Amino acid sequence: MEQVESRSLSKWFVTGFGVGYCPIAPGTMGTILGLILFLPFHTAPLLYVLPALAALFGIGVYTTNFSFALFGQKDPSKVVIDEIVAILFVLFLLPISTSPIWWIAGFLLFRLFDITKPIGVREAEHLPGGWGIMADDIVAALYTLVILWVIYYWTI
Repeated sequence: MEQVESRSLSKWFVTGFGVGYCPIAPGTMGTILGLILFLPFHTAPLLYVLPALAALFGIGVYTTNFSFALFGQKDPSKVVIDEIVAILFVLFLLPISTSPIWWIAGFLLFRLFDITKPIGVREAEHLPGGWGIMADDIVAALYTLVILWVIYYWTI
């Protein structure tokens, strides 16, 4: 019984409360959910945000380890916790995290890098288990942040 409850909780978490079951663009829908979750906390101090993001990342690694058993695939499209955590990472570390223009730019660039998987992103995918599922999105988030911070410094 406990194993069934644990699997149900893991499935609920890794699918972004069911958003991953969306038949069209589940990764994008997970990213949108991350943006929605960010909105009420966008002014929170990084002192509180960074440990919370680290905890979410760790829980994501742990729970996505079960994705093969849950869905029969190594990195199923239904698993969107990786997109949720990565877009939160992007949004909280933007040059100006209170500006919707920067949120949109972060969202679009993150999706571009998550979908196209440039150098480093694809390699991170090959890490074992939940590490690979979560790490490729964090690398895509890092690409996004580097570009946005460079743009910020060029325009100020």
